[in-house]
Amino acid sequence: MNTNYTVYENHNNPHATIHKNTCKQILKNGGTVHSGVRDGYNTFSTLDDAIKYAESTGLKYKACHFCLRNALTR
Repeated sequence: MNTNYTVYENHNNPHATIHKNTCKQILKNGGTVHSGVRDGYNTFSTLDDAIKYAESTGLKYKACHFCLRNALTR
């Protein structure tokens, strides 16, 4: 499965952020290698799937302002 987006969940500072997998903010913390291994990192093939997942977490969510600026307008 081609994964293009990562949703990072932070439950200590409650929020979720959607990133492109190539985002420096994801890569500096180990990248998508953490998906399925380390809590809080989940990968998706489409932006729509990433948004649906972020919505399902119950956390306030946003698009990364580095890699997805203006991607979410809500």
